[in-house]
Amino acid sequence: AGSAFRWTGSWLSAFVAADPSEAAALGAGQRRALQIHLDRFRQAGREVHVLPPRYADVNLIIYICVEPHAYREEVAAAVTEALLGSRGALPRAGFFDPDHFTFGTPLNRDALEAAIQGVGGVRAVKDILLRRRGWFDWRLFTELAYTPADDEVIRLAGDPLHPERGSIQIVPEGGA
Repeated sequence: AGSAFRWTGSWLSAFVAADPSEAAALGAGQRRALQIHLDRFRQAGREVHVLPPRYADVNLIIYICVEPHAYREEVAAAVTEALLGSRGALPRAGFFDPDHFTFGTPLNRDALEAAIQGVGGVRAVKDILLRRRGWFDWRLFTELAYTPADDEVIRLAGDPLHPERGSIQIVPEGGA
C-alpha cells in the first residue's frame, strides 16, 4: 500500500491506496476490510480514507521475428500466453500478472524482451511500441524502462472486454 497525509482543513487525514494481492482491482469487501484494519491502528482524531490505486494502463505492439521452422500464429499465441498468463485447470502467471507490478515498479524493456525471447520459436524481438492510455500516444520503446509515478501501478490486463485496462498485440514476421 501507499499512503500520504494531507491537511483537509481542520486536521490531517491519511489517504491509503492499496494494491491487492492476486487481483487487478481493489474490491468493495477488500476495501472495507482494509478500512477496519487501519481503524485499529490510527490515532484518535485522525481520519483514514482507503482509495483504489492509480493505474498506469499501457498498450503494447510487439514485432517479433519467428524461427523458420515455427508457425507464426502459434508463436504469437505462445508469446501472448507468456506475457498475460493462462487460466483454467492449470493457471500460469504471466509477465503482466497483477502481482508482478506494484507502486512505482518500472516496466523494464530487458525483462520484457527476456520473457518474449524465452518462448520457443522466437528468433528476436524487432520493435516494441508503447502507449500509456490518456498520457502519451504510440512511441518506440527504446529507453531502458518506463517508470510510472510512485503512487501508480502498471496494468496490462489484455482483456478484450476492457481495453481501457491495457492491451497487447503481437505482430509475427517470418516463420514457416
